[in-house]
Amino acid sequence: MEAVGFVELLAAPSAKRRWSDEAKGRIVSETLVVGVTVNEVARRHGVKANHVSIGLAPF
Repeated sequence: MEAVGFVELLAAPSAKRRWSDEAKGRIVSETLVVGVTVNEVARRHGVKANHVSIGLAPF
C-alpha cells in the first residue's frame, strides 16, 4: 500500500484555562466596539466565540 499523505495530530490543552475577572471583562468589552465581531475577538484571544458571546460565562 502506498502512502498518500500525512496526518497532523494536534493535542488539546491539558488544563482548563483560568481567566481573571479583569481579563474576561476586557475581552467582552472588545466586542462592544462598533464594527468588531465576537469571532474576531475570540480568535485574537484564542477562545471559542460562544464562550465570549455567552459573556460572559466562566472561560
